[in-house]
Amino acid sequence: MPASSNPDSLCGSNGGDEILSSLNPSKGFAFSPRPGGATILCRLAWDRIADVLKLSPRELQVVQGIFDDKTELAIASSLGLSTSTVHTYTERIYHKLDVRDRVQLVICVVRSFLDLCVSDSDALPPICHRASSGQCPWYH
Repeated sequence: MPASSNPDSLCGSNGGDEILSSLNPSKGFAFSPRPGGATILCRLAWDRIADVLKLSPRELQVVQGIFDDKTELAIASSLGLSTSTVHTYTERIYHKLDVRDRVQLVICVVRSFLDLCVSDSDALPPICHRASSGQCPWYH
């Protein structure tokens, strides 16, 4: 079943263009060193994302490696695993989250983070300064 047609999907594909457009890197610099993508979220955020998406600690490490745009070889090296093991984890994560590729996985993580930030019952602070007035576009 395609990801977009599964109504029970945690993260299935239904566009995500609005998130991708907000994640475009800034232009004008030929080279700017930057930390890995996983560092833009705090430890608490990663822990809550893992809970919501039902990721094991090892699956979360693989997702963070993908979020950092590491190859399977680089993820395997950093975790002390074989590339085939990382590939197996990756395929299982794709299946679990109903995504087809790395881009959809990153969108899924970002969407989950944004949902957690607007949840009244969560410990993560809102990301929008207009949240308290009810004018944040992420609040439904």
